Amino acid sequence: MLQELRVGGGTDCPEMSLSAIREGLEMSSFNSFIFVFTDADPKDVELLPEILSAVRHKNSQNNLPLDMTPNDRADEPRFVLTGNGKKLQILDVHRDDSALYSYIIMQCLYFVIAVVFQFDKVTDFAGGINFIVIALLTYHLNRRHDSRQTMVTIYVCIWGVRLSSYLFYRIMKIGRDARFKDVRKNVIRFAVFWTFQAVWVIIVSLPVIIVNAEHNSAPKTLPTMTTYDSIGTAVFFTGLLIETYADLQKYAFRRDVANKGKWCDDGLWSMSRHPNYFGEILLWWGIFIIGLNVMRGYEYIAVLSPIFTTFIILFLSGIPHLERSTDYKYKSNPKYHQYKRQTSPLIPVPSNVYDEVPKLLKFILCCEFPMYDWLEENETEPPCGLTGIT
Repeated sequence: MLQELRVGGGTDCPEMSLSAIREGLEMSSFNSFIFVFTDADPKDVELLPEILSAVRHKNSQNNLPLDMTPNDRADEPRFVLTGNGKKLQILDVHRDDSALYSYIIMQCLYFVIAVVFQFDKVTDFAGGINFIVIALLTYHLNRRHDSRQTMVTIYVCIWGVRLSSYLFYRIMKIGRDARFKDVRKNVIRFAVFWTFQAVWVIIVSLPVIIVNAEHNSAPKTLPTMTTYDSIGTAVFFTGLLIETYADLQKYAFRRDVANKGKWCDDGLWSMSRHPNYFGEILLWWGIFIIGLNVMRGYEYIAVLSPIFTTFIILFLSGIPHLERSTDYKYKSNPKYHQYKRQTSPLIPVPSNVYDEVPKLLKFILCCEFPMYDWLEENETEPPCGLTGIT
């Protein structure tokens, strides 16, 4: 990662050569500085390893805060100077891509097993376990941990265990996943799905990847618990509880033989047609909010995580297909028409309140999009095929 090497908290320093910095260290004439050089002498570059050694020695003697992320591997160069002659910066050449390589190998292995053995259990199980692997790998490969990194890693693992356990239990019960009916036998189409799933996991995991980065470890970042930590944690657990409770309610509803052939309208499902998706969107916004403590510059790309999650649920593989399949199944039932009219598609709202909301406000505030209405369509065949990731 290209970054200036900062030692201590100082950000203002007169222009000087590395030789001057070395002399200053030896005389203890200053305790904090930032390495920013203009029109650097090539000879100064040769002194860099010696300067870094002096910085470490001074830090160990005077217990000064040392703010840099060096590569301590003896068989690799610690830092490389790069620049255009006007300003030189420090480039940490140690970029451990083990997490990415491990993830790619794991995806390839899962894919081969799923294709060769037509094994849907692996496909569903991988959906949640991938998040756990990325969180643990990025945390483990960081040589320094702080409480925020531990907290975020635990949060993601809790959600990943819940998701993978639910998906695995579901596939064990039903045997086959109807989502893969049309693509399982076509290796190319299945590979496209698998690639999309892999990219989905990477994008959604961006906040935890960035938070767990070594350069975002304490003492460089704000201590836990900040306002962002508190708000993010509250949002995360609210979403996790909603998603978990909704799945449990739906599971209990379907277990009751008296409800066979009915749609779930108990508990949270009486206020939202997809409360589990609402919970999932919330929890990833919570993780992103926690990450705001450490994000700088390009790292704000992590906002793609909750945005992408919201997008695929609202417009791609979540609600649209489920609405279409449910409308097809119950479109001849007047009570279902009433349920759909009185129930928000995503955000839980009491049915008696939602029924009185104007259509325009339902569209703007409650995500009641026209693409969710299939009741008037004359489909002769039930919708099938790939419906989503989770």
